[in-house]
Amino acid sequence: MKKIFLILGSVIALLILLIMFLFSSTGNNIIKPYVEKMIKEKSGYDVKFETFRIGFSDLNLKGDINKEIFLNLNGPYSIFSRSFDVEYKVDIKNLKSFGLELNENMNLYGKVSGNINNFNANASGKFLDSDVKIMANIIDMKPYTLKIDANGLNLAKALPLAKQPLYAFGSVDINADIQNAQGKATINAKDIRLNEKVFKNDLNISLPQNTMLSGISELKMQGETINAKTYLNSNLNLEASAKNTTINLKTKHIDSDFDIKLNDLSKLEPFTKQKLIGNLDILGAISIEDKKLSLFDAKVLGLDGDIKANVKDENLQIKLKDVSLSKVLKMLNQPNLSSGKINADISSNISFNDVSGAANIKEALLNKTQLDSITGKNFPNNLTYNFDMNFDKKDDAIKAKANLDSKIAKFDIKNTTIKNGEVSSDYTLNISDLNELSFLTNTKLKGNFVANGSTTIQNGKFLTSLTSNFLNGNLKIDIKNDNFNKTGFDALILTSNFKNFDMKKLTDMLGYKHIYDGIGNASFNYDLNKAYGSFSLDINDGAIASNEFINILKALSQGSFEAAVFDKTDVNGTIKSNIVNFDAWIGNSGKSGKKSKGSFNIDDGNINLITSKIYIPVRGNIEKTDISIDITGTTKEPKYNVSSQYLKSKFSRKLNKGLDKLFGTNSVDTNNTTNLDQNASSKDVAKDAIKGILKGLF
Repeated sequence: MKKIFLILGSVIALLILLIMFLFSSTGNNIIKPYVEKMIKEKSGYDVKFETFRIGFSDLNLKGDINKEIFLNLNGPYSIFSRSFDVEYKVDIKNLKSFGLELNENMNLYGKVSGNINNFNANASGKFLDSDVKIMANIIDMKPYTLKIDANGLNLAKALPLAKQPLYAFGSVDINADIQNAQGKATINAKDIRLNEKVFKNDLNISLPQNTMLSGISELKMQGETINAKTYLNSNLNLEASAKNTTINLKTKHIDSDFDIKLNDLSKLEPFTKQKLIGNLDILGAISIEDKKLSLFDAKVLGLDGDIKANVKDENLQIKLKDVSLSKVLKMLNQPNLSSGKINADISSNISFNDVSGAANIKEALLNKTQLDSITGKNFPNNLTYNFDMNFDKKDDAIKAKANLDSKIAKFDIKNTTIKNGEVSSDYTLNISDLNELSFLTNTKLKGNFVANGSTTIQNGKFLTSLTSNFLNGNLKIDIKNDNFNKTGFDALILTSNFKNFDMKKLTDMLGYKHIYDGIGNASFNYDLNKAYGSFSLDINDGAIASNEFINILKALSQGSFEAAVFDKTDVNGTIKSNIVNFDAWIGNSGKSGKKSKGSFNIDDGNINLITSKIYIPVRGNIEKTDISIDITGTTKEPKYNVSSQYLKSKFSRKLNKGLDKLFGTNSVDTNNTTNLDQNASSKDVAKDAIKGILKGLF
């Protein structure tokens, strides 16, 4: 037993000697490089101790981390009770090795006292231009009591420390007073000015100059739960609040309400890229769990009806019910062209790469007053319509179809695909009664119109093509713009080819007098931006129709006129605004085998598409008979002014013969008053007077 005590005593003595050696200056010098090496291996930072003295009851450490952070610790401690009363000082020259660049030094100094399970710590110093003061009581490595006084923290210096761009300038006050895990804290952001240059360069947002923000957050702590109220306002007429935010420090779960008041949408144009009008109120609730959005409920007020958005389990649902179309148009700064109720149901995942939805407009009514003012037309009263659409988005491709149904027309859009800025679509247009378009055409139309078409936008080019078996012919219309990315719909060119159409059906459809039969071919080019175009028309196998016009021609030709001989017509003209100017030729093609008996020409004829007034000067001949007919009036009620030098001369000769038989062969010049006074007999004067009257009547 004695030997055992001797051995134990020797071991204890050796341990004491070892401990005494380790806590001696020689032992400290031996331990120091091992401590430096261990810290570097564990953290990756280069730590060098200028002073390294750890004694039985006190310590004195002085060193640096990467030659940037300089630390000084000294004070008593007890290794057995694990208590300490240590003063410290930290000078931070830079943080380059931590990925941060400081423009000025920062320093903190203070004292840490207590034991490892319960100690107090305080700090004072200059940090981000603020005289910071911190007092804390740490129990089981958790803050039990905390006081913070940090007024005037420089936001422009704090953002780079957080590795964020310099989005704003201003100051933030942080104050906290927490006792026994209960207390209050405030975060007050005062007169924050947003950095317009950084917003433009980094986010492509052109902010108004001197855009300001202010906000305050009031927090209450009760154990592991924090309740907060937050208010934010801006000179952009924006107010936001979260009056009931709950943060669970243990589970890291966050629940909050929110209310965002956009009091003047026009102030948000830099963000929306479009001028908006009016105000909106967005309110709802949000939940965050494990740093992920687990719940989002929002409701939009200001457009009537209901607009709701919901996120749950990474799925988004957006629903619109009876939203006012008039108010949406007003908000978008668009004319109030229509009223109606918008309904929509949209589903999406949170990344928006899988979206599907349906939308419709019901109880839709076009605004006659607005449309009349914009177009200069006289729209019908109570013109209603229905609209519905469905769409799906997968990754970067959108597929959609839509249907517009009204009294005027039915427009069915199908097989629409939008991908990478390119568009392709097919559609059907059905106008059951063309007369419903009379308010646009300023004339009554007859018949119907059915067409199929397609639209593409590709490589900056826009093209929509339409085909129809119209008037027993083949109609093809192209509307295009080869520089669509720059000029959009402001520079559209319309090109049309119309083959083998029935001329009578055309005049019947237009409500014009039936003047010509035949099979027509036409081409038409029109610049919608310049309101200018040109056209050509040729009619084959034609014949002048039986009407007042042909009766005049027969009378003038003394019965020798044959309508079928004039079987060919060529027309060329221009359209400028609402005036059609044209030249035409009507004659014999030689195909009928009948001998040509003449032709007709029209030079500088014109039609006013608004008033329907016409001026058509017809000049021609039928065999020996020259014919001049000026057609005026309107397309519905034409008037004819007819003359012929040949017939006038022929009538004059026959008239002279008849009067000579009646009065004798002598005559006088009624224009020569001297001869009349000196030589004329009463018979001569009477004969010439009657001749003049009859010629004038003709």
